[in-house]
Amino acid sequence: MADVKRFCIRGKGFLQGFLANMQLCENRLVLRDARVGGYVSKVLDSGEPQTSWGRLVVDGQFYDGCEYTIYSFATEDNRISYDGKEMDWGFFLNSTQFTFAEKINVLEAAGAQVNVRFDDVLIADQIGRYFVFAIQIFSEQEVVIRGVDVSFPKETLMQYLPEVFSSKASDFFERYMAIFGSILFDRRLLLAKLPDYVDIDKAPDDVLPILADWLGIGFSMEVWGPDKFRKILKMAKEMSKFRGTKQALEEGLGVFLGEIPIVMEQFKWRKYSGVETQKGCENIYGTHANEFAILITNTVDEITFLHLKRLVDALIPLKAKANIIFLDKNSLLDKYTYLDVNAELIDSRKVPFFDGEYKLDSEVVLV
Repeated sequence: MADVKRFCIRGKGFLQGFLANMQLCENRLVLRDARVGGYVSKVLDSGEPQTSWGRLVVDGQFYDGCEYTIYSFATEDNRISYDGKEMDWGFFLNSTQFTFAEKINVLEAAGAQVNVRFDDVLIADQIGRYFVFAIQIFSEQEVVIRGVDVSFPKETLMQYLPEVFSSKASDFFERYMAIFGSILFDRRLLLAKLPDYVDIDKAPDDVLPILADWLGIGFSMEVWGPDKFRKILKMAKEMSKFRGTKQALEEGLGVFLGEIPIVMEQFKWRKYSGVETQKGCENIYGTHANEFAILITNTVDEITFLHLKRLVDALIPLKAKANIIFLDKNSLLDKYTYLDVNAELIDSRKVPFFDGEYKLDSEVVLV
């Protein structure tokens, strides 16, 4: 097979062309409010004269009732004469001095190939170093274009046929065989992309649950969302190494909650507190050595809490018990309050006077 190359236009690459009533949203071209719109590419340079361009594929969402036309044109001369002026094709096609309709009319007059309602086009008889294409859209619904691929040179299976077929082949037969060449080329591209499917950063969202099963992570991507799920997958190796430790618990909950929780273990708070303080804190931190507390500054809904509890159970040691405590912003000091997180002393001027000294009674709350 020939050494096929491709121009892949994605994301900000669209901005190098001309947008007619279309916007770039989340790295995709979108036609929303206007019924008529389109896109004109920049000039694609193959670097080789007499290039036979092969295929143009549009990755988009075209709904029923949507009319769209693809114009494709190749030339050896990168100069154009229009309205009595000499200029570069690139300037004419991408300049706002000329309307979208003018650009389409010039491409048609120059001999561009026209394909109606086809998003996968075999380019025929377009030969030249420079190549441009345009997409004209008529639609009453939103249209999205994720990307456009243009391949060259033209890929053919004719060279693998006996000479009696290849030397006397008709134009129809050559184009017919090009269909199978395109299918084979797509399969080769798919095989070339296989490494991306096991790359956590590049894998499609629907592949992530499969990678999670391979890594022994029994969490649902629907709960985490794709971005957080990718982070937890990349942490899987380290988390499995340190599973059951405070480090793994903090890092795992940090990804899920968006904050690093405070993990308070028994030996720490008992070591630095007196007997009376210990009795008052047992309902928070627990009474046994296998108990510990997880202090979280943000509150979550019931569904999120259930998934949070599953995550905690998966990360803590066997037979350990975690007390999950949510610190709201109006906690009392003798309840679920952490002095450096959600408690502050009130203004002393608001405290009732008694015998010349300040007094805290039942009417005073520390917030």
